[in-house]
Amino acid sequence: RCGCKSLSMASSWSDAPPEEARALDVWPLDESNVKLLDAVRPRAWEGPTEAEAAGEYDIIAIGSGAGGLVTAKQAARRGARSALISGHLAGGDCLNVGCVPSKALLHCARAAREARAALAEGFLVAADGTAPKLEVDFDAVMARMRRLRAHIAPADSHEGSAAAGAHVYQGWARFSGPDTVVVNERTLRFKKCVIATGGRAAVPPTPGLAAAPYVTNATLYNLTALPPRMVVLGAGVIGMEMAQAFAAFGSQVTVLARSAVLSKEEPAAREAVVKALEADGVAFVSGVDVKEVQTLRQQPDDPRAFPLLKLVLGGGGGVPAELECEALLVATGRTPNVDGLGLDAAGVAYCGKEGIAIDDLGATSNPRVYAVGDCAAGVPRFTHMSGEMAKLAVQNALFGDGWKVSSLVVPRCCYTEPEVA
Repeated sequence: RCGCKSLSMASSWSDAPPEEARALDVWPLDESNVKLLDAVRPRAWEGPTEAEAAGEYDIIAIGSGAGGLVTAKQAARRGARSALISGHLAGGDCLNVGCVPSKALLHCARAAREARAALAEGFLVAADGTAPKLEVDFDAVMARMRRLRAHIAPADSHEGSAAAGAHVYQGWARFSGPDTVVVNERTLRFKKCVIATGGRAAVPPTPGLAAAPYVTNATLYNLTALPPRMVVLGAGVIGMEMAQAFAAFGSQVTVLARSAVLSKEEPAAREAVVKALEADGVAFVSGVDVKEVQTLRQQPDDPRAFPLLKLVLGGGGGVPAELECEALLVATGRTPNVDGLGLDAAGVAYCGKEGIAIDDLGATSNPRVYAVGDCAAGVPRFTHMSGEMAKLAVQNALFGDGWKVSSLVVPRCCYTEPEVA
């Protein structure tokens, strides 16, 4: 066990100014989000002392999503001197803005659809025999999501990683050489390093979009009121799952698809998903380009109120000239988090759009450094892929094995109704 610890409950997020949580894109600062942040981003984390950090680490993981957590914990449990550097929220996308919150919403959406079907078929009735009127309490849906996320958070917490034997640093890492990184103005030396910095939503350079109050998967789960109209820009997995969910909750949802819906799937499967979503009330506009995004009303101070956006469209006959909405979900793909890491100083080859170049063993152009998950070029961008690549990197980096990325058989699933896998 290392000596890392959170200072005290006096430094809990329950006493934090709301602006601090907003800066991390976590909102509202209710009991559940306080519990989440206390686990994955303690306000006063007491990392390793100078004496504890002295010497050379066997392995350092940069990033505290699935790839970083698996790397640091597994290495420590197997006797290595390991460190985890967490820049944002431990647990990464999966816990905070991906798998966990999205599946919590999808459960509620499915329950709402099934309840409506039961009403329509006549076997769900009130005690007096009348047909009850059902509507979704969106605030309760989101409160449940936050509660479940906070319940799971300790599994990815700083204290959990420290208990596994890893040193945990909270701060942003930057390479200063081929075998050194700097975090919080402290230089750490390593024998091996695993970059697991993940990715983020790719935002297209559409005129007016950067200044508009759009949402991505990183901010969608902060909503506390149901937007009357939602436009989803993009027709991949995130876009399809959330389009169907918000339609079930009661939003008027329009999907703007520049190319085929779920383009990686077979045509018959794509067609089945589109028909199902259309039956749920989702409208599709295909072959469309967004020429401009106009902000008609900025986000009001009241978090339960909505901005108002207008999208100017182009694409030929049958495409509306414009659409207005209170929520614009940008789901047009992912981009790797590689900026600001000092990769040039480490001799690590990368491309800003594709990610860090790796060989079949997961190693970069610097043989001391590996990359796993969404920040690595040419690999499927899934949480389970990141975790499996981390196991591979630990085995190859610390034990000299030859496990290959190309040997991994990678399942995937889109959790629409019907699901596509």
